[in-house]
Amino acid sequence: MQLLTRASKKLTAMPVRPVIFFLPFLFLYAAIVIVMANDELTVDEPSYLQLATNLLNGSYSPPPPDIDLWHAPGYALTLVPFLAMKMPLLVLRLLNAVWLYAAVCIFYDLLRKLVSPSNALAGALLLGCYWLAWKGLPVIMTETFVFFLFTATLWAAHNYFTTPGKAVGPLLLLAFLLGYVCISKLLFSYVLLALTLISAFFALRGKPQYIKALTAVLLAWIVVIPYLVYTYSLTGRVFYVGNSGGTTLYWMSNPVKGEYGDWFNENLEPNWSVDGVQPGAEAALKRNHEQEISSIRSLTSVEKDDAFKRMALENIKAHPGAYFKNWLANICRLLFNFPYSYRKIGPGLLFNGLPHLLMIIFAIPLLLFVRKNRIQPPFFIRFLLLFVLIYFLGNTLLSAHIRMLYVVFPVIILALVWIWDQRSRKV
Repeated sequence: MQLLTRASKKLTAMPVRPVIFFLPFLFLYAAIVIVMANDELTVDEPSYLQLATNLLNGSYSPPPPDIDLWHAPGYALTLVPFLAMKMPLLVLRLLNAVWLYAAVCIFYDLLRKLVSPSNALAGALLLGCYWLAWKGLPVIMTETFVFFLFTATLWAAHNYFTTPGKAVGPLLLLAFLLGYVCISKLLFSYVLLALTLISAFFALRGKPQYIKALTAVLLAWIVVIPYLVYTYSLTGRVFYVGNSGGTTLYWMSNPVKGEYGDWFNENLEPNWSVDGVQPGAEAALKRNHEQEISSIRSLTSVEKDDAFKRMALENIKAHPGAYFKNWLANICRLLFNFPYSYRKIGPGLLFNGLPHLLMIIFAIPLLLFVRKNRIQPPFFIRFLLLFVLIYFLGNTLLSAHIRMLYVVFPVIILALVWIWDQRSRKV
């Protein structure tokens, strides 16, 4: 970080507008999309495109009993105008380059208000070079968009909490972004619920910043509630955000020796990896799980979700030690993308694990500095760090991957850059 700060001191003297200065990132991201994108749809791309097509035709999920609430609608909504204009798939993928480039520009603009010019530039360069976020660029999936949303949420939260008085404009923007994050990834609705309760607790104790926070999170529900009303109309269930939770909990509760709680599809196909998978992986998965999975394949999506949850709870009750082992593995997967069942170890592990390992090494002395000097980051940083902490803890309970953590990286790196700046001023 010191070398990056020194280099950025020279760069900050250059009279170049940030949107121009960071254009190389846009070109880099676009090049990654063009080079790496597949001609055919992969991973969850067909699902997002189908949901966006449904929205374009006036619906979201098919009617009962063939309900499809596997994904939240926020990202699919952003695709609708481009589908309406019949844009090619490459354009939809190139949107990710724009989202990530915009995140870097917004992040830099925010940092300039908080830290020295050189540290602001260093922090923005760190965010732009965070190569885990590049993984989502070539695919029509939600991660890059949510990464952008979190960066914009940071910017809006700073404006809201530092503006005296009612600050109606910043309040509405922050509330909208918090709500839109929740309808872009399913778990965030539960995070918002927890954040609402915590904010209400401290607001009732007369904490003025939490009174402002409670106002924002309550207004955020205006964005979320229409979706919850819609899911209620389909399922008759209150606060039913989606039907993908059961399968992730089932795999997290998996007690089979040699498997680590990572998710597999209903066809029991090994998950693709750049490092490859072990021989016999598919046969082992079918041997260990085919009987259970085949018993529920014919059920409707909601019934299947319920069945997965029942099997998961039975596994947890019968094998609590296995669930704890998978929980520890889950934390490592979120941070370092390891371990995975039946996956070979190779260069991909280093590529995925190195950024967060370096981040932790960088963070330890900074956290010790904070504790020693009793320094508190601004409230908006602490508020969103709480949001991230709740989200992280929630993810540890279900089968998770590193892409579920890197979407909130802007919040983490902002906190670390702010602390670094405070430390630099004291040295």
